[in-house]
Amino acid sequence: MEIQGVITKISTKNPGKYALSIDGAEWYGGFGASPVKKGDEVKITYTQNGQWKNIQDVVLLKAGTSSQGSMDDNAKQRRILDCILSADSDFRAGVIKKEEVFDHAVSLWDMIQTIDLLQRITV
Repeated sequence: MEIQGVITKISTKNPGKYALSIDGAEWYGGFGASPVKKGDEVKITYTQNGQWKNIQDVVLLKAGTSSQGSMDDNAKQRRILDCILSADSDFRAGVIKKEEVFDHAVSLWDMIQTIDLLQRITV
């Protein structure tokens, strides 16, 4: 079976698996990392096994204009939290001063964004 539409949600809750939602409706599951990002227009070929819709193939029809890159909302929030916790840890270890914590967290986030961009460019 096939379905076509815009990716509105991506779930990566389970290691080694991903799930895609098209137009906010049904979920389609696959293994590995998601080959598409939120906002992409895709065609999904899948098989249905009871209630499960298992992805066989994903074809990118048109890249989305999402400014988040390949990160879904949950992954982005986790990465931001990691930056804040890392900056706090550096402060507690005496590596940076209290007034430098915010700027340090922002610079860590900038590095992550740059790495994500470079990974998308080199793929």
